[in-house]
Amino acid sequence: MNSIQTFFKNKKEAEETDIPPELQAIADADEDKKIASWVKDKYEKCKSDTTGIRNQWYINLAFYKGDQYVQLIRGQLINTPEIPNRVRLKINRIRPAMRTQVARMTSQKPSATVIPSSSEDEDVLAAEAGEAVWEHLSDSEEYQKHLINACWWASNTGVGYIKQEWDKSYEDEDANDGKGAKGKIKYSSPTPFHIHVPNLLERDIEDQPFVIHAFTLTLEEAKNQFGDKLKEDHKPTVVGTNEIMETRYLNLKGSDSNAQPDSCLVMECWIKPGASSLFPKGGLVIVIDDCVVYKDLNGIPYKHRQYPFSKIDDVLSGGYYSTSVIEDLIPLQREFNRNRSQSVEVRNILAKPGFFVQEGAVDLSKWKSTAGQLIPVKPGFQNPVPITFNQLPQSHNQDLDNIKMDMEDISGQHQVSKGSAPSGVTAGTAISFLQEQDQSFMAPTYTSIELATQKTARQSLVLAVQYWDEPRLVKATGIDQIISARFLSRSDIKNGTDIRMEAGSSLPVSKAARNAFFMDLINRGIIPGDKGLELLNLPNMRSYYAIIKVDENQATRENIRLRQTDPAEITAAREDAENKKMEYLASMGYVDEEGQPDETTARQDPVIAQLFDQLDKAMLPVNDWDNHEIHIYIHQRFMKSQAFENMDPAVQDEFIRHVEDHKAMQQSQQLTQLMMGGTTGGMPEDMGEMGGQPQIEGGNQFSGVEGTTQDATQGQPVDTPVG
Repeated sequence: MNSIQTFFKNKKEAEETDIPPELQAIADADEDKKIASWVKDKYEKCKSDTTGIRNQWYINLAFYKGDQYVQLIRGQLINTPEIPNRVRLKINRIRPAMRTQVARMTSQKPSATVIPSSSEDEDVLAAEAGEAVWEHLSDSEEYQKHLINACWWASNTGVGYIKQEWDKSYEDEDANDGKGAKGKIKYSSPTPFHIHVPNLLERDIEDQPFVIHAFTLTLEEAKNQFGDKLKEDHKPTVVGTNEIMETRYLNLKGSDSNAQPDSCLVMECWIKPGASSLFPKGGLVIVIDDCVVYKDLNGIPYKHRQYPFSKIDDVLSGGYYSTSVIEDLIPLQREFNRNRSQSVEVRNILAKPGFFVQEGAVDLSKWKSTAGQLIPVKPGFQNPVPITFNQLPQSHNQDLDNIKMDMEDISGQHQVSKGSAPSGVTAGTAISFLQEQDQSFMAPTYTSIELATQKTARQSLVLAVQYWDEPRLVKATGIDQIISARFLSRSDIKNGTDIRMEAGSSLPVSKAARNAFFMDLINRGIIPGDKGLELLNLPNMRSYYAIIKVDENQATRENIRLRQTDPAEITAAREDAENKKMEYLASMGYVDEEGQPDETTARQDPVIAQLFDQLDKAMLPVNDWDNHEIHIYIHQRFMKSQAFENMDPAVQDEFIRHVEDHKAMQQSQQLTQLMMGGTTGGMPEDMGEMGGQPQIEGGNQFSGVEGTTQDATQGQPVDTPVG
């Protein structure tokens, strides 16, 4: 209860009473002070509790970048001084190991599938739309780039993050059919130094009572974003280069202790219910230095009610912060550098050994130790004698080999992971088995990536349902690798947010092994050669695929046009065709005993039957140059899909009519070819009667209807196949 509520008997009375604005302002200011103090205290405590962990991160990063003669002394990471005339070699084997690990973690994009909430057609369509939205967002907002960055941090520190949030300041010019709309779903990858949690024993971030995302802004940036909340005389309070992440530890330069404050500390605190009596429902609070610039005390503002952070773990530690394999490689890296330095020192000594010289035998000022130099020796003195050294023992080289093998075992990166087979191993099955062994070494990490991507995708779809008031342009690759563009809003995906990642889909796949597998299927005749060539996904083959798939692409474009046709337009066209047929039958006297038009009797006349067949044709005409066999196959393949089953019956009927038109023209062309090649049966009797075709006034009932060959590309975007 704040200070204003003390004037009333209880909190309910305070809420139901009109409080004067002056008193309410005082109450809000008092509450803001308590909130700012609470957030600042929690931030400082979380930062203090993880001092040892963050120091280890600095050491890991230093070894990654090649600064491998460092020591942590009294909380300071410093370069140990060099010893004169001693070799201090650095052979960085940690950086390539981490590069390989990041490549393995990000080489495969996890496969996503949206599970419909029920078997109803509406929910199935919503699931299809949800998959399209996620594909569009992951491509347009460069999710893979942020995933790579998060995996890099996870490899070096043990923990990586991806943040998904709603950016209300963005202007989406393509939304709402070109009218524009505010806001977009935005991804970022904050470093582990920016994210703070209180419970270091709880591994799951969702079980933390609160999460603080801390970062710095310049005073100009802070006033630009929260100018109405900051005082005019607000001044910077922190040094931006070392408040969140102390850059001197990375660059190993002089201390920044004398730097002047140049930034403002921003603490974005996401709170679950029960974390504090100040936030009984939880919420979101943004504090800049000691000033509350935003607060929502009614729970986390997003409908998914989760923290907008997806966490990626590397080597599990039993607590919240996982560890990095670098921690285990550092002792080996130091020993490796020491052994290599010793080898160089011994080589230098053997190449230019020292000499025992009798005192007074030579003028030492003239001794330059250059090749072929003549040194005069005074008469009566002995010549200089080279100092002999023993060679390094054979065990020295063996130690280097052992260190390399130990590093391979610890990192899980053996020869097969680097593109070479072990000595004596030639069988492809054995090599694949060894590769799988190295991949299974990181199975928990791959699972963490899939779960993080799944959480990001689910929250993205929920944000779309929450904020997409106007239709947004969504571009996604659908069936048959066709890129389709359509406008979707919250209503289209409200029941399609249960997205899941296929288990194991993020595991790296060898392209050579994959291509060998498909070549084996082709050689065995299991899959056709042209399909196998497409599955090989060879580079620089796009133009060739565009040539060999021209008929398939044309048929697929027809599928899209028919799908986009308005069912009401189809129904109106069909009714118009039936009316014209009835009028023609009545005018020609084809009626039955009850006075109703008799189409069956009229069709006995081949000319009238041909005329009516023209009226019954599909809206999308069939062309003489079409490859009817491929068109029929592509159309019927789509007609077996769930998307076709969920279509309006009028559209389904148009698909059936279009396929029948292809079959009819195919039969006609085959008959023509047969006749041109000569037949024994002669010409059919009724072929001579199929002369001129009578036309009904008004022409073809489908003239001018969108989707015909003449105007199929006008007034609507044409989807382009991906070769």
